[in-house]
Amino acid sequence: MKYTPNIIYKGALFTCLCISLFLAGCGSPPPVPQLDYRVPVEAVTVENGTVENVVRATGNLRARESIAVRSEIPGRLYLERDANGNRLTEGTFVNGGDVIGRILGEEARLHIGAESARLNYENSKNELERKSELWEQGAIPEAEYLTAEANYETAKLNYERTILNEKNVEIVTPRSGVLLILARDEKNISLADGQLIGNGFLVAQVAPLDTLEAYVDLLGSDLIDIEIGQEVRVRYYGNQDLNVSGKLARISPTVDEQTRTFQAVIEVPNKDGMLRPGMFIEVEIITEQRIDVPVVKHESVATRDNKKVVFLIDGQMVKMQEVQLGLSDDEKREVIEGVKLGDRIAIGSLGSLWNNTRVKVINDS
Repeated sequence: MKYTPNIIYKGALFTCLCISLFLAGCGSPPPVPQLDYRVPVEAVTVENGTVENVVRATGNLRARESIAVRSEIPGRLYLERDANGNRLTEGTFVNGGDVIGRILGEEARLHIGAESARLNYENSKNELERKSELWEQGAIPEAEYLTAEANYETAKLNYERTILNEKNVEIVTPRSGVLLILARDEKNISLADGQLIGNGFLVAQVAPLDTLEAYVDLLGSDLIDIEIGQEVRVRYYGNQDLNVSGKLARISPTVDEQTRTFQAVIEVPNKDGMLRPGMFIEVEIITEQRIDVPVVKHESVATRDNKKVVFLIDGQMVKMQEVQLGLSDDEKREVIEGVKLGDRIAIGSLGSLWNNTRVKVINDS
């Protein structure tokens, strides 16, 4: 094949073009922009707070004491009326010395036997006076006088007992309190007025409710942390807003062999009468407490090189700060040393944070 000048020129031009394109493709790539990566964190401010250790338990409220008011004589029971003329009912408050019922009817009158006892007493008294004069005159032997004297003492005792039984017609409560039980039969049904009752019948059970007691079972291991007099928070399960403050009053000296628990008794003030015996409650016995101290949440504390640290927010970076911690509860920890009030610290996912790590605070307004 014969090459002409024109063909040679075109080939050279094509070769130059290919070389130019190759050299252009092998040039330096365009610069990649540098990314400003910062770890997203939330920040909180160190504030003062209260930290507590508590022992939690559940139990039931009971009356601290109760008084059983029983009939002393048989008869027909009639309950008293209140100021509005209504029959007394359970839940009514009564004062010590109040009459809550009366025992009337023929049964009561016969049991008392007041008239016959009075006549017997007067007759034996007159007989003793007569025998005494005769004995002093030597008209009767001493044994006859002593018999008259014994008869008189017996009649006097019976008469005094009769007077007491007459007072027992009125059923009186010896203490102030609330009527917890009032005139119920063996089937727990309220008795109507005029029902016959026997001697010793439980007419009422009265209990002062201004202070109640909570009985709770605690684990044997809790014994080393609690002591009499400690403050106790009491919360009623049926109403979480019903909270009162009590104190630990008594601790059982023995531990149950089966459950390995022991019983504690908590005094619960009830001045407003909102609490009732039988209520199911939760208690928190405060065994240790720090008030108005710097605190941080558990999520703001990390471990680095076996040391407890927090991360102070410093502009767009964090500074790792070792801290000395104190008492802790379910949510927060006392800080004894390492931070001060007003410091802002990171909280949450701290795994990627170290000293001088760049951060972006995502909860800043």
